[in-house]
Amino acid sequence: EGLIAHEIAHQWFGNSASEANWHHAWLSEGFATYFTNLYMEHQYGSAKLQQLVQEQRKRVIAYSEEKKVPVVNPTIENYMELLNPNSYQKGGWVLHMLRKKVGDKLFWKSIQEYYQKFTLSNAYSSDLKEIFEKNSGLDLDQFFNQWLMQAGQPEILIEWSYEQNELNVHLTQTQKEDFNFDLEIDLLFSDGSKERRVISVNQKEQSWNPQLKREPVELI
Repeated sequence: EGLIAHEIAHQWFGNSASEANWHHAWLSEGFATYFTNLYMEHQYGSAKLQQLVQEQRKRVIAYSEEKKVPVVNPTIENYMELLNPNSYQKGGWVLHMLRKKVGDKLFWKSIQEYYQKFTLSNAYSSDLKEIFEKNSGLDLDQFFNQWLMQAGQPEILIEWSYEQNELNVHLTQTQKEDFNFDLEIDLLFSDGSKERRVISVNQKEQSWNPQLKREPVELI
Protein backbone atom coordinates (compact mmCIF):
# COMPACT_ATOMS: atom_id res chain seq x y z
CA GLU A 1 0.00 0.00 0.00
CA GLY A 2 2.80 2.40 0.92
CA LEU A 3 4.73 1.55 -2.24
CA ILE A 4 1.68 2.18 -4.43
CA ALA A 5 1.00 5.51 -2.69
CA HIS A 6 4.66 6.50 -3.17
CA GLU A 7 4.64 5.75 -6.89
CA ILE A 8 1.26 7.44 -7.43
CA ALA A 9 2.64 10.58 -5.73
CA HIS A 10 5.35 10.66 -8.40
CA GLN A 11 2.71 11.40 -11.03
CA TRP A 12 2.68 14.91 -9.55
CA PHE A 13 6.08 15.28 -7.88
CA GLY A 14 8.94 13.87 -9.90
CA ASN A 15 7.25 12.97 -13.16
CA SER A 16 5.41 16.27 -13.73
CA ALA A 17 7.08 18.83 -11.47
CA SER A 18 10.62 17.44 -11.62
CA GLU A 19 14.00 18.49 -10.31
CA ALA A 20 16.10 20.61 -12.67
CA ASN A 21 19.24 18.78 -11.58
CA TRP A 22 19.62 15.23 -10.23
CA HIS A 23 21.40 16.54 -7.13
CA HIS A 24 18.00 17.92 -6.09
CA ALA A 25 16.44 14.43 -6.26
CA TRP A 26 14.73 14.99 -2.91
CA LEU A 27 12.18 17.10 -4.84
CA SER A 28 11.05 13.74 -6.26
CA GLU A 29 11.81 11.19 -3.58
CA GLY A 30 11.35 13.33 -0.47
CA PHE A 31 7.98 14.48 -1.80
CA ALA A 32 6.85 10.94 -2.62
CA THR A 33 8.01 9.75 0.81
CA TYR A 34 6.17 12.49 2.67
CA PHE A 35 3.03 12.29 0.55
CA THR A 36 2.91 8.58 1.36
CA ASN A 37 3.03 9.60 5.01
CA LEU A 38 0.19 12.08 4.42
CA TYR A 39 -1.90 9.39 2.73
CA MET A 40 -1.29 7.09 5.71
CA GLU A 41 -2.24 9.92 8.10
CA HIS A 42 -5.46 10.50 6.16
CA GLN A 43 -6.28 6.79 6.01
CA TYR A 44 -5.24 5.64 9.50
CA GLY A 45 -4.88 8.76 11.68
CA SER A 46 -2.15 10.92 13.18
CA ALA A 47 -0.64 8.08 15.25
CA LYS A 48 0.30 6.32 12.00
CA LEU A 49 2.04 9.49 10.75
CA GLN A 50 3.98 9.75 14.01
CA GLN A 51 5.06 6.12 13.74
CA LEU A 52 6.30 6.62 10.18
CA VAL A 53 8.23 9.84 10.78
CA GLN A 54 9.94 8.33 13.85
CA GLU A 55 10.99 5.27 11.84
CA GLN A 56 12.26 7.54 9.07
CA ARG A 57 14.13 9.72 11.58
CA LYS A 58 16.06 6.65 12.73
CA ARG A 59 17.02 5.84 9.14
CA VAL A 60 18.25 9.41 8.58
CA ILE A 61 20.46 9.30 11.68
CA ALA A 62 21.79 5.82 10.88
CA TYR A 63 22.72 6.91 7.35
CA SER A 64 24.43 10.03 8.71
CA GLU A 65 26.58 7.85 10.96
CA GLU A 66 27.56 5.78 7.93
CA LYS A 67 27.99 8.65 5.44
CA LYS A 68 27.74 12.26 6.58
CA VAL A 69 26.79 14.20 3.44
CA PRO A 70 24.14 16.84 2.63
CA VAL A 71 20.83 16.08 0.94
CA VAL A 72 21.80 18.25 -2.05
CA ASN A 73 25.24 16.79 -2.73
CA PRO A 74 26.85 18.06 -5.97
CA THR A 75 29.95 15.89 -5.40
CA ILE A 76 28.01 12.77 -6.42
CA GLU A 77 28.74 11.76 -10.02
CA ASN A 78 27.06 8.35 -9.99
CA TYR A 79 23.46 9.47 -9.74
CA MET A 80 22.28 6.06 -8.49
CA GLU A 81 24.03 7.00 -5.22
CA LEU A 82 21.36 9.66 -4.73
CA LEU A 83 18.83 6.89 -4.05
CA ASN A 84 19.63 7.03 -0.34
CA PRO A 85 17.87 7.99 2.95
CA ASN A 86 18.89 11.63 2.48
CA SER A 87 16.82 11.95 -0.69
CA TYR A 88 13.92 9.88 0.64
CA GLN A 89 13.54 10.00 4.43
CA LYS A 90 15.41 13.23 5.18
CA GLY A 91 13.76 14.93 2.20
CA GLY A 92 10.41 13.89 3.64
CA TRP A 93 11.43 15.30 7.02
CA VAL A 94 12.28 18.67 5.42
CA LEU A 95 8.68 18.87 4.23
CA HIS A 96 7.39 17.72 7.63
CA MET A 97 9.40 20.50 9.32
CA LEU A 98 8.22 23.06 6.76
CA ARG A 99 4.63 22.07 7.50
CA LYS A 100 5.29 22.56 11.20
CA LYS A 101 7.08 25.88 10.65
CA VAL A 102 4.50 27.62 8.46
CA GLY A 103 1.31 25.80 9.51
CA ASP A 104 -1.02 23.58 7.52
CA LYS A 105 -2.82 26.36 5.62
CA LEU A 106 0.33 28.01 4.25
CA PHE A 107 2.00 24.65 3.72
CA TRP A 108 -0.74 23.47 1.37
CA LYS A 109 -1.04 26.83 -0.35
CA SER A 110 2.70 26.74 -1.09
CA ILE A 111 2.71 23.10 -2.21
CA GLN A 112 -0.17 23.75 -4.60
CA GLU A 113 1.47 26.89 -5.96
CA TYR A 114 4.78 25.06 -6.43
CA TYR A 115 3.06 22.31 -8.40
CA GLN A 116 1.04 24.74 -10.53
CA LYS A 117 4.14 26.74 -11.38
CA PHE A 118 6.33 23.75 -12.27
CA THR A 119 3.82 21.38 -13.86
CA LEU A 120 5.53 19.70 -16.86
CA SER A 121 8.65 21.67 -15.93
CA ASN A 122 11.72 21.59 -13.72
CA ALA A 123 12.63 23.20 -10.41
CA TYR A 124 15.52 23.64 -8.00
CA SER A 125 15.24 23.56 -4.21
CA SER A 126 15.56 27.35 -4.25
CA ASP A 127 12.36 27.57 -6.32
CA LEU A 128 10.43 25.77 -3.59
CA LYS A 129 12.05 28.00 -0.96
CA GLU A 130 11.03 31.19 -2.76
CA ILE A 131 7.38 30.13 -2.92
CA PHE A 132 7.31 29.27 0.78
CA GLU A 133 9.01 32.58 1.61
CA LYS A 134 6.51 34.57 -0.47
CA ASN A 135 3.49 32.95 1.16
CA SER A 136 4.78 32.86 4.74
CA GLY A 137 6.73 36.14 4.85
CA LEU A 138 9.61 34.22 6.49
CA ASP A 139 13.29 34.24 5.55
CA LEU A 140 13.95 30.54 4.97
CA ASP A 141 17.59 30.77 3.83
CA GLN A 142 18.91 29.23 7.03
CA PHE A 143 16.21 26.56 7.14
CA PHE A 144 16.95 25.32 3.61
CA ASN A 145 20.72 25.68 3.98
CA GLN A 146 21.03 23.77 7.24
CA TRP A 147 18.67 20.91 6.35
CA LEU A 148 19.51 20.48 2.65
CA MET A 149 22.95 21.94 1.91
CA GLN A 150 24.64 21.04 5.20
CA ALA A 151 25.44 17.53 6.37
CA GLY A 152 24.22 15.97 9.57
CA GLN A 153 21.68 17.01 12.17
CA PRO A 154 21.70 18.40 15.72
CA GLU A 155 23.11 16.16 18.44
CA ILE A 156 21.84 17.47 21.75
CA LEU A 157 23.11 16.99 25.29
CA ILE A 158 20.81 18.29 28.03
CA GLU A 159 21.55 18.56 31.75
CA TRP A 160 18.93 19.88 34.13
CA SER A 161 18.11 20.48 37.78
CA TYR A 162 15.28 22.08 39.75
CA GLU A 163 15.54 24.34 42.79
CA GLN A 164 13.43 27.06 44.36
CA ASN A 165 10.69 26.90 41.72
CA GLU A 166 13.18 27.30 38.85
CA LEU A 167 14.09 24.75 36.24
CA ASN A 168 17.74 25.02 35.21
CA VAL A 169 18.41 23.51 31.80
CA HIS A 170 21.81 23.57 30.11
CA LEU A 171 21.72 22.57 26.46
CA THR A 172 24.77 21.74 24.33
CA GLN A 173 24.90 20.95 20.62
CA THR A 174 27.76 18.48 20.30
CA GLN A 175 27.93 18.25 16.49
CA LYS A 176 30.46 20.33 14.53
CA GLU A 177 27.92 22.08 12.31
CA ASP A 178 25.71 24.98 13.42
CA PHE A 179 21.94 24.46 13.56
CA ASN A 180 19.15 26.81 14.59
CA PHE A 181 15.81 25.24 15.39
CA ASP A 182 12.85 25.16 17.75
CA LEU A 183 13.14 22.36 20.29
CA GLU A 184 9.98 21.01 21.90
CA ILE A 185 10.50 19.80 25.46
CA ASP A 186 7.85 17.85 27.37
CA LEU A 187 7.93 18.32 31.14
CA LEU A 188 6.56 15.21 32.88
CA PHE A 189 5.22 15.44 36.43
CA SER A 190 4.69 12.83 39.14
CA ASP A 191 0.90 12.80 38.70
CA GLY A 192 1.31 11.74 35.06
CA SER A 193 0.50 15.16 33.62
CA LYS A 194 2.63 16.73 30.91
CA GLU A 195 3.43 20.28 29.83
CA ARG A 196 5.06 21.18 26.52
CA ARG A 197 7.47 24.09 26.17
CA VAL A 198 9.38 25.31 23.10
CA ILE A 199 12.98 26.58 23.20
CA SER A 200 14.56 28.49 20.33
CA VAL A 201 18.00 26.87 19.99
CA ASN A 202 20.43 29.24 18.29
CA GLN A 203 23.76 28.68 20.06
CA LYS A 204 26.12 25.77 20.59
CA GLU A 205 25.58 26.18 24.34
CA GLN A 206 22.72 27.92 26.08
CA SER A 207 20.67 27.91 29.25
CA TRP A 208 16.93 27.97 29.83
CA ASN A 209 15.51 28.85 33.23
CA PRO A 210 11.70 28.93 33.36
CA GLN A 211 9.81 29.40 36.63
CA LEU A 212 7.72 26.33 37.55
CA LYS A 213 5.34 25.76 40.45
CA ARG A 214 6.31 22.10 40.77
CA GLU A 215 9.26 19.87 40.03
CA PRO A 216 9.21 17.68 36.89
CA VAL A 217 10.29 14.07 37.15
CA GLU A 218 11.50 13.85 33.56
CA LEU A 219 12.29 15.98 30.51
CA ILE A 220 11.70 14.56 27.03
